[in-house]
Amino acid sequence: MKRKIFIIMLFTLFIIGCSGHKHNYNITTYNPTCLTEGYTLYTCECGHEYKDKIQPKLSHEYGQWVIISSPTITDEGLKQKTCFLCNDILTEIIPVIDHDHEYIKEIIPSTCVDKGYTLYTCSACGDSYKEDYKDSTGHSLEIIKGFEATCVDKGLSDGKKCTTCNEIVVKQEEIFPLGHNYVQYKVLIEPTITSKGKAQNKCTICNDIIEVDIPVLGHDHNYIAKIVNPTCTEKGYTEYKCECGDSYVRDYKNATGHKFGSFTIIKQPTDLETGKKERTCSVCKTKEFEEIPKLEHTHNYTKKIVEPTCTTKGYTDYSCKCGDSYQENHVNALGHKNIVLASQKPTCTETGLTEGKKCNVCNEITVAQTIIPALGHSYNEWVVTKKPTSSATGRRQKTCSICGNVVEEIIPISTHTHSYEKTVQSATCEEGGKIIYTCKCGDSYTQEYSYPLGHTWVIEEVVEATCSSYGYTSQKCALCNKSEKTDVTELNNSNHKIELISILKEPTCTSTGVGKYECILCGGNTQYTSLPIEHKLVLVSEIKPATCTIPGIGKYACSLCEEELGYKQIPAEHDMKTINVISKATCISYGEETQKCNKCGYIETVIIKPNSEHNYVKTTLEATCVDPKCTLDLCTFCGDRQNVVSTGKAKGHKIEEVVLEATCTDPMCVGYICTVCNYKQDVEYIGSALGHDFGSFVVDYEPTTSRPGRKSRHCSRCKEVTDITIIPILWE
Repeated sequence: MKRKIFIIMLFTLFIIGCSGHKHNYNITTYNPTCLTEGYTLYTCECGHEYKDKIQPKLSHEYGQWVIISSPTITDEGLKQKTCFLCNDILTEIIPVIDHDHEYIKEIIPSTCVDKGYTLYTCSACGDSYKEDYKDSTGHSLEIIKGFEATCVDKGLSDGKKCTTCNEIVVKQEEIFPLGHNYVQYKVLIEPTITSKGKAQNKCTICNDIIEVDIPVLGHDHNYIAKIVNPTCTEKGYTEYKCECGDSYVRDYKNATGHKFGSFTIIKQPTDLETGKKERTCSVCKTKEFEEIPKLEHTHNYTKKIVEPTCTTKGYTDYSCKCGDSYQENHVNALGHKNIVLASQKPTCTETGLTEGKKCNVCNEITVAQTIIPALGHSYNEWVVTKKPTSSATGRRQKTCSICGNVVEEIIPISTHTHSYEKTVQSATCEEGGKIIYTCKCGDSYTQEYSYPLGHTWVIEEVVEATCSSYGYTSQKCALCNKSEKTDVTELNNSNHKIELISILKEPTCTSTGVGKYECILCGGNTQYTSLPIEHKLVLVSEIKPATCTIPGIGKYACSLCEEELGYKQIPAEHDMKTINVISKATCISYGEETQKCNKCGYIETVIIKPNSEHNYVKTTLEATCVDPKCTLDLCTFCGDRQNVVSTGKAKGHKIEEVVLEATCTDPMCVGYICTVCNYKQDVEYIGSALGHDFGSFVVDYEPTTSRPGRKSRHCSRCKEVTDITIIPILWE
């Protein structure tokens, strides 16, 4: 849809360019505020616009200072005041309160390691200083006795400790265990040539006793031979084994192999199943099996009629008992018979439902109902129904503007005289200007002084309804940026977008195929359609070659079945290459570029579709006059920014008194202007803009026999282009 609108706009500009165009400006005046300049905006329906009568920002109108925190003799205070027009808050620090110190004297005695001194501390603010330092006394040491290590336990060395301050001056160190020193003490079991013996060992330091093995005695082997005969599948050999258990094998003989007889049929084959035969080894009785192929089979098909349903086609199925089958006589699906499931509006406390649809035949929900969240109460401001006094409580209530629900509260007995602070709120699109008077006790009242400004709606997008989504008009307020959707239209079941989803049977050169089609928007309206016979065309010979604009004639054949398909046109086709990028496509907007044919020189302007997704790159941006240095993820296509982290401060403006000469669209101005970013502060406009100086027509590019030319008028000062006119193509 967006692309259609864009093409229509291009076509409109083309028509305007052909017929000549004079600007007809709509005038919109924007008043200055504390934050923005005022100006008059001139906008033509062709898209051209400029600003005039620029007014400087208003000065802030601040109220009285309000003490946020009072200063003390130790801490700074804080005060604020608020602009009545834009609610800007100005904050200042209140210095600490000056005072005369009143010091208290305290004598800090010397220790073993630290000097003593006299400390003077102010009792009011905590300020302090030291004087009259005394030397440290030094440690008075005593010995900390240790103990010796054993075979298994650690020991500890001697240390030293101060008897005055208990500080450990020489730390005690651990002594590693000595470890056992074992020697043989007693033989319990004597060793033999086949088994180990047992003995006891004793530590010479601590007399600990452990039990250990004595290795077997050495001897000469006496091997006895044992012959193992070969079998059908395994080798034979001779094994030699000693009484101590040691053994080895040699003299291998090959396996004898099976001795099979003739095959015997144990299962006869049929036309549906294979048969089976076996034979047996006369030595080891091992059986060997072989498969007998199926007998020749003639299909005998059974007919079965499958009726169509709401979503599936009907057909006649032919199946043989061997499993082979085929289908024919396909009948289209009946389609759903929908009934409407009524919508239900939400209330403040209960959810609602959107309209849905249900098939009256198969009960399938074709359009599901979605839950609309409860609106929730929208209460107006509190209204005091009974003011409190010094002897009686008051009452106040607020009412839901949607359902009328009332909430009431008791106002406590008043124990003080109200002192109201005034807050001015400017009018917005939806609310009038008002002054709110608030007492620090919480009591407040409001005085309105102007009506709401009302929204200034600008249409951003018109979306047509499809089979799966509602249509709507999207608009945005030029003042407060509020967005909303209006003119919502119901689903349009005539706007299905049917496409081929899958091929159930591929078409060939001699038979049609079967394809499954359905709507790619809603997934419904499934259809099964024959796919036409499809030859794979290949050019055999050129009778007349094609050019960029005139088709040729060639002789074609099928590359699959080699059937000659006669003479057909060779399409005329340019070989286009980009020569100039007018505007790059971004992630969200179309681009435009000029392309030229490498064969004939034909030139045309092409619309480039938006990119499908952002391409974020980690980037560092240097500080400017108003923005600090920062790191961020920057899209290289459209400039979208994510994960912005400031790493410094803005440079600030470099304001100088400057005179800017008038241009085609802006009048002369005098005032204080930033020499870096051209930001204007306290400027005065003199006279009017110069206006464009369009000269005679200039030919931008000549027409040829294959493409039209173009001429236009250019401004001699700012290079603005107008009156774009197409020059007709040249005829041979």
